[in-house]
Amino acid sequence: MATTSSAAANEQKRQPSVWPARIWLASVTGGIAASSVALLMPGVNMLVGPLLGSAANAQPLAESGLFLTVALCIALVLGWRDPYKPEDLPSAVRVIIAGPRREGLAAEKILEEEFEYAGKTAEQAMEHRMTIVNFYLLIAGGAGSGVVALISSRPTVAVAAVPLLWIVALVGGLNLLQLIALRRAWAGSAMEMNYIKEFFVANSDLFEKDALSGAFLWKPRGIPQTHRRGNVFYYSAILLALLNTAAFVGGIFILGLNANVNLTLPGSAVYAVLLAVAFFQAHMWLYDMLLIPVPNKQQPAQVVAQAPQELVPQAMEAHALPTVRRTSYTPPTAPPNTVLASREVFHGKLLTVRVDDIRQPDGHESVREIVQHGPAVVIAAYLEDSDEFLCIEQYRDAVGRALLELPAGMVDQGEEPAAAAHRELREETGYEAGSLRFLGSFYTSPGFTDEQLHLFLATQLRQISGIQDTHEVAALHRIGRADALQQIKQRQITDGKSIIGLLWADRELPTRV
Repeated sequence: MATTSSAAANEQKRQPSVWPARIWLASVTGGIAASSVALLMPGVNMLVGPLLGSAANAQPLAESGLFLTVALCIALVLGWRDPYKPEDLPSAVRVIIAGPRREGLAAEKILEEEFEYAGKTAEQAMEHRMTIVNFYLLIAGGAGSGVVALISSRPTVAVAAVPLLWIVALVGGLNLLQLIALRRAWAGSAMEMNYIKEFFVANSDLFEKDALSGAFLWKPRGIPQTHRRGNVFYYSAILLALLNTAAFVGGIFILGLNANVNLTLPGSAVYAVLLAVAFFQAHMWLYDMLLIPVPNKQQPAQVVAQAPQELVPQAMEAHALPTVRRTSYTPPTAPPNTVLASREVFHGKLLTVRVDDIRQPDGHESVREIVQHGPAVVIAAYLEDSDEFLCIEQYRDAVGRALLELPAGMVDQGEEPAAAAHRELREETGYEAGSLRFLGSFYTSPGFTDEQLHLFLATQLRQISGIQDTHEVAALHRIGRADALQQIKQRQITDGKSIIGLLWADRELPTRV
């Protein structure tokens, strides 16, 4: 319990915050506003004029700063009032239906259509992102070309080009807000698919055997990270910010041209560059303020509620309404059995078999045949670049066939499980893990054996050799993450520890977007 609490605390510390962006934007806004007003004051103008190259240079720079101040204030208000607040992750919801199991639940079709709709919405968000960017590229390119042609032919109308360029920059700001809204819509659609799948998984026994099979390919614990860097939305925001900044800077120098001053002098150019950097950075701060998630402090209602009518089978009587309730884990409290006598009947290289005479708490006496087996490890080896798991092919005499499995092996006497995991991964795959994370332990079949497996997630893999255990491992396979889950469902992967390891590792890995 302490470990879980500590992990949760560490995760909370790693959560990004909207406050740095708010503080920086507020500070820059105040600084630019103060400097712009100061440049319009005659006393300050005469003082800083030599630094700008000429006192006349202060006028267009001050006007540009005032325009930028207005834009920054708008961004600050938007970022302060409307931060992204994601919904809570879904918890397992179980539908309890009174009466016998009925075929043909109407909810199957409803959930299938809802899941497909949410998936299409996420895809549409990606498509509309390209539409927005292409639309703004067309506007910016056309406006820029028009301004250059106009000034080249009629320099006297240069003053009209300034509002045109700054209007283009404002349009780009609106496009940035649309891009952020699409990113939020994508996250909302992903969360909606989480809810749909969680509901179906919790109630899978109430549905047709193959209903919603596609839903199992969606990772239910994949929290949509709206603020994540390195994706198409983020790079599109950078592109919009660069184009807007170019339009803004163009307006600054056209103002200077109209005022017959030279803003390319070192002092003026440095000030103009500082305004440009602030304008560009404001876009990224706004992106952060509107997309970095603010923790939702609302707790889910712990009440028993009646399920929607659509979830009721059409053939079910009106009085047999289902109810929805949240499930929780209760630690087992069954009293232990008493061992009356124990005798060893077999002692081998890998295992020992003993027979126990036991008395149960109710007084009933029985015999237990127990296989004693040392601890072992199983490794879910994951290749981040290709989104694949490493699996080995091994012939198993006990079942008389070759099986596809995750790398696994015994823990030697006095060896730590993590060290055993590193060793087995090298021996059976030839790969070395740069990161090894313990996911948990489980018993293989506690009805007759005490064997316990320790599961590890191995990442940052690099191949250092070929397969070393060639007498055991017949082949090494790289299986795509989605393909592995599909093979589990289609009963092509039937090894229990591998099924547990793949499913458990999949829930720990981030959703690929």
